[in-house]
Amino acid sequence: MHRSVINYLFETPLSHDMQVKETNTDWLDLTATVKDSWQFRWWLRSQGSSIEVLAPTNLRQAIKNEVTALSNLYKVDNF
Repeated sequence: MHRSVINYLFETPLSHDMQVKETNTDWLDLTATVKDSWQFRWWLRSQGSSIEVLAPTNLRQAIKNEVTALSNLYKVDNF
């Protein structure tokens, strides 16, 4: 996740076991045990390019499929 998002998560953690690790970039590694729900997926999508889902693989693939489908809508300018 990008550092710009972390303040929200310190105010409202994703879970009791949430851990944030520093990297040598503007990005942080975050791990947390969360329930895969529509609310969680909605929150992930609302963060846009500030969060990259690395695991679990099925969630990463689902987000990738949604982003690809959205991108395909904007490939051809129909106006």
